[in-house]
Amino acid sequence: MTGQTRDAIARWALLTGNRLQVAVVTLAVLALVIGFAGVGVVRENQSPLYYLLSSLVAGNITLITVVVSINQLVISRDFGTPAELQREIRETLAFHHRATNGSSASLSPAGFLRAAVADLDATLADLGTGVPANTPFQESLLSVRERLQTHTDRVSARLGTDDDSLRTVVLAIYPVRYLDYVQEIYSIQAAHTAPSPAETDDRLAKTVVALESLDIARYYFLSMYIQQELSRLSRLLVYAGLPAIALAGGSLIHLSGYDGGATLSSLSVSIVTGTILVGLFPIALLAAAVLRISTIAQSISITPFDPD
Repeated sequence: MTGQTRDAIARWALLTGNRLQVAVVTLAVLALVIGFAGVGVVRENQSPLYYLLSSLVAGNITLITVVVSINQLVISRDFGTPAELQREIRETLAFHHRATNGSSASLSPAGFLRAAVADLDATLADLGTGVPANTPFQESLLSVRERLQTHTDRVSARLGTDDDSLRTVVLAIYPVRYLDYVQEIYSIQAAHTAPSPAETDDRLAKTVVALESLDIARYYFLSMYIQQELSRLSRLLVYAGLPAIALAGGSLIHLSGYDGGATLSSLSVSIVTGTILVGLFPIALLAAAVLRISTIAQSISITPFDPD
């Protein structure tokens, strides 16, 4: 397996893959492990099954309880007085106006990001011109401009699809720390001791403001997406957890009809196997969701200090 293939698989498992599909793959791995460990044993001795099914009942009940707590935390973020909500709306609209250079861009995350990236592109267009040619100062500015334009082209291409969901926006910008570019611009200015043209200083200042706005939007969109993912996860865990509890309880009642030394029939083995798979699915679903949430949360810091 090549490194590119491994990276593609890792990206699918951590970010781009449908969480239900990732959960099914995780469940298949768990089923193989349990199958290799228990094939041929539980037919003659049902004691491990009692422990496993009882644990699935207790575990899924606990999982649903945790889900309720998560929902309460997520919902509590949206509570506020009318004055607080009005202030938040006004501040959001003002930020939208500044970051998009007063354009009439959509208030959707994708529409905002398109306009903000276009504004950054326009600001970058003349960066590096009007300064002495073939100097370290110009070369540094052109290097920053080239890398930022490559990034904006990539973001624009990803936003050019018909999918304007928040997930598309997050996947387009999550790994980029725009403040790193801001710090690089400051370093370039500090290294250049000679006076620079006023136009160049003005372009650099506008570039810094545009990058700061994009980093604020990036943080906000990542926070929104994690909040959505937690809400979606809690709903899916309830959908998967309640049937798992019911089936595990029913299987325990079914097994109680066997004598201690009786051998399980093929039908009973099928019932128990299906129950275990259904009982493990909420855990696999939780693992799949946590992989993506934790991967995105790792890049959510907006602090100017490097957290690594």
